Amino acid sequence: MAAQLSLSSDPDIPQLSSKIAFHDLARLIPSQSWTLRKGLLFMSTPLNLATQEDREYLRDELKIRTIISTLHPKEPRYTGGTTADSYIIEQYAVEDFLGLKTFHIHLRLGDEFVRHTINELPLWSRLKFKYYAATASDLKDLDLLRKTHDLVWNHDSIDNSFAVLTTAAPLIGRLFNDAFCEAKSYPLIISGNFMLDDNGLLMFLLLLLLEIPISALEHAYMCLAEDFFSKGKEAGVKETPIIQAWATNYRHWVRELLSRLETRYGSIAVYFDSAGVNKATREKIKDVLLDSEERQLIHTK
Repeated sequence: MAAQLSLSSDPDIPQLSSKIAFHDLARLIPSQSWTLRKGLLFMSTPLNLATQEDREYLRDELKIRTIISTLHPKEPRYTGGTTADSYIIEQYAVEDFLGLKTFHIHLRLGDEFVRHTINELPLWSRLKFKYYAATASDLKDLDLLRKTHDLVWNHDSIDNSFAVLTTAAPLIGRLFNDAFCEAKSYPLIISGNFMLDDNGLLMFLLLLLLEIPISALEHAYMCLAEDFFSKGKEAGVKETPIIQAWATNYRHWVRELLSRLETRYGSIAVYFDSAGVNKATREKIKDVLLDSEERQLIHTK
C-alpha cells in the first residue's frame, strides 16, 4: 500500500514529528462535497510519539482543547465491579495528557465484545482459549492477556469493526454525548494507532452523523489509511496478520461497514438512537462542525 498523501501537502499544518501523521479532517473532504469547518477536527497517529515542539504547537498554535485516544493500553487498568470482590477492565477514562483534556476510550475491552468474538472463533481456537484461562494462575497475567489478544483480534477487519460498533454502542454513545456534542471540546484530535481501527470507526460514525456523502467519507478514509500505514512502516510497526487483514480490506471497508449497519438497524439514525445519541444531540454536533450553508442544506432536505 503506497502512501498517496503527504503531511507537507497542507500548507496550514507544518510538519510535526516525522513519526506522526496529522490531518485536519475538513481538508480531506472533497471541495464539491459538504463543508466541515476547518481547524476543528483532526486525526492523528499515536501522540505519545510527539516531541516537546509538537506538544507546544498543538496547544499554542492549533489551540487544541481535547484529545480522544483510542490506543489499546499495553497494561489494562481495572476498576471495581458490581460486587465488593469483583473488578472490570476500565474502558473509559478522562484525564490530563500533554496538558490537555483527554478521553481514553477502549472499545475492544468490554466483556460483551470479547464474548461475541470468542463465540465466532473456530472450535479449536475456543478450546485453546479455555485452556489458557483454566491453567492461568492469574486472569490478569500479561501472558494470558497476550494470548487472548492474539485469538480474539486475529480475524477479518470488517467483521471485527462491525462487532465493535454493535457491542460497544453504549460506550460510543457516551463519548458522543460527553465530548463531540460540546462546542467547548473543539478543536479536537481523534488519535489512535497506525491501523486506523477504533479511531477510524469514530471518524466513520462522526461523518455519517454529519451526513457527509459516502463517496467523500470513503475518500477521507482512504487518504488517512494510506498515510497512516506509511507512517507506521516508518515508525517500525511490524506487519502482523492483523495488519495484513486490514490492508486487504481497507479499500471497501467504508461501504461494507455501512451496508452491515443499515441491514442490522435500518438506518444510521436508529443506530445512534440505540447508542443513546438522540436527534437533539446529533443536531448540536452538526451545528458545531458544519458551516452555516451546510446546515441550511440539511434543514431543507
